Amino acid sequence: MKKEDIKHIAEIAYLSFSEEGIERFSKDFSETMDLIEKIKSVDTEGIDPTIQVSGIYNNLRDDQEKESLSQEDALKNTQGKKYGYFDIIKFVE
Repeated sequence: MKKEDIKHIAEIAYLSFSEEGIERFSKDFSETMDLIEKIKSVDTEGIDPTIQVSGIYNNLRDDQEKESLSQEDALKNTQGKKYGYFDIIKFVE
């Protein structure tokens, strides 16, 4: 990968690299791409894809309805309620 490409990607991702960091990233990226090419060259003809190896599939229990608090009971001890829901301060920009 060219240094200019790395600098451009870093810029649009709001990252900063030193020249040494760019060199190291370029080297690591090239090594990673070489490994990907090696993996792509492996002959997998006739081999079934493996998604998982345990044979266990969806071992979760069935959903069961249980009695729970009513909306009124859940909200009875709060001062911050609005339209039947908890009213909290905004904490995410």
